[in-house]
Amino acid sequence: MPITHHSSQISSLQRGTARDMLISSDTVQGPIFSLEIIAEIIGYLHDDKKTLLTLGLVSKQALYESRHHLFSTVYFSGPYNGFQVWKDFDEFLWLVDVAWTSFTPTIQCISIQYADDTAILVRLGDISLARIRTNLPNVKSLRLLSLHWTSVPSYILDLVFQLHIKHLSLDGMHDCDATNLLDLFRRFPPSLRTLDFKGMRSAKIPDRPDLSKELSIFHRPFRFETLDSQSLLLFESVWHPSICHDLDIKVKSFRLQPLYNKVWLHQREDPFIFRFLQHIAPSLENLKISMACLALPYDPKTSLLDPIPVSQCINLRSLEIEKIRLEEQAPYSATIIDVVQNFLSSLPSPRTLQAISIGIEFIAMQSLKRRLTMLELFKWSSLVETVQRLFPNLNRLAIHIGGGLCWFENPTSNPYIYLLRRITKVRDLEEKGVIELYVH
Repeated sequence: MPITHHSSQISSLQRGTARDMLISSDTVQGPIFSLEIIAEIIGYLHDDKKTLLTLGLVSKQALYESRHHLFSTVYFSGPYNGFQVWKDFDEFLWLVDVAWTSFTPTIQCISIQYADDTAILVRLGDISLARIRTNLPNVKSLRLLSLHWTSVPSYILDLVFQLHIKHLSLDGMHDCDATNLLDLFRRFPPSLRTLDFKGMRSAKIPDRPDLSKELSIFHRPFRFETLDSQSLLLFESVWHPSICHDLDIKVKSFRLQPLYNKVWLHQREDPFIFRFLQHIAPSLENLKISMACLALPYDPKTSLLDPIPVSQCINLRSLEIEKIRLEEQAPYSATIIDVVQNFLSSLPSPRTLQAISIGIEFIAMQSLKRRLTMLELFKWSSLVETVQRLFPNLNRLAIHIGGGLCWFENPTSNPYIYLLRRITKVRDLEEKGVIELYVH
């Protein structure tokens, strides 16, 4: 499972001061409190990093407890300078490469993020990877966000995959060609249990690299916390159910996105994605469907939600349909509520579904009056009745409205929310806490 504890930004610390602050010593003195009181105080102040650092000077017990909140996750990010990210990471490795350290056992997750592909690494000298592995015994999660594979130094992958990594998250990774993906999967340690693959792409769009020359490394059991259709396309050559008949992959949360070919024609019915979705459907608990299609208006002849295979989604807990866009040049867009209702009726898990989220968006340059007119065309009462009838255990129906005109700070004066609250069924269920209305 991904680590969600509170974290600290380590990259801003200088090497000398960081050692003084983080490595405990016998000189730390102070009154002795019961461990229960210390834990309760620090738990209450878990978001106050400055106070936690100060409490660490009070006693050894407080120092020990506060570290779990301060350093459970360490972030390295560089919005302006890719070189600085890897330089900061090397500084961190210098802190860890010592004969004895007391803060590193509290680190459970390492997160590295940077969107540029121009990072050049300059190593700060020889360090002992073996000793670093020993001093990071509890790192269980690695997150790489918005990185180009070409900018990730190989020694970092050598290091992290020799740790007992149980969860790997790749989000917005670029340059995911055959060479990089094969190298990545070869490194997977036996301890790896769960994955997040989101927004992964190759240098060519669209591109589906051939990974079939090493099928065995892709045919071990995989458990995904999250997976999206964009990332999935990279693995068609090894994960197509027609190629691998005993595919052992389960996915907890899946996001289905629109696909486009080289001339930006709409493609929703991708055979591989739909076959794969059928295969993983029984394991799905959360399904997110994006109906965005860039600048293109909806085609009334396009079946939209109808072809999505959900007949085997027997354990679905939450469903999100996002980016339903209303456009003046698309006169049929208001009928999308009928499409949504028909789709909801096709779900096979009415008693397990607990949350539904529906997102409405407007295009730019529409007047507020026009937007309200289009929003009013939706059959909101019919939708609410359908949801109540189909899903007896539903405890949350969220309606998101976006696309600008967000300056109404008071929800009671927001024209979108005011319009929806005029509908009796919406107003009554909002008062009961079932319906939630958002404007963004």
